[in-house]
Amino acid sequence: MTTFQFYKKQNALVHVNVDKPAFNHEKQQLIAQGFESVGGRVKAKTSYDAFNRFKAHYVDSVKHFTRTHYFISTPQV
Repeated sequence: MTTFQFYKKQNALVHVNVDKPAFNHEKQQLIAQGFESVGGRVKAKTSYDAFNRFKAHYVDSVKHFTRTHYFISTPQV
């Protein structure tokens, strides 16, 4: 299982793989761009599964995302 952390800014929702060595750098880049951490960390096999788990547990945080489905996936290296 992979651990993901979600960040949002307006209508964009981004996930970052917490297990990657570059996590802290990616997190700082997102924060510098105005993204905010939302919800807790989510463990899942894929980013798609993580998004669905996130959506199920943090409905209030992603209420408007369920209408727009604007989900940005960071490359998994």
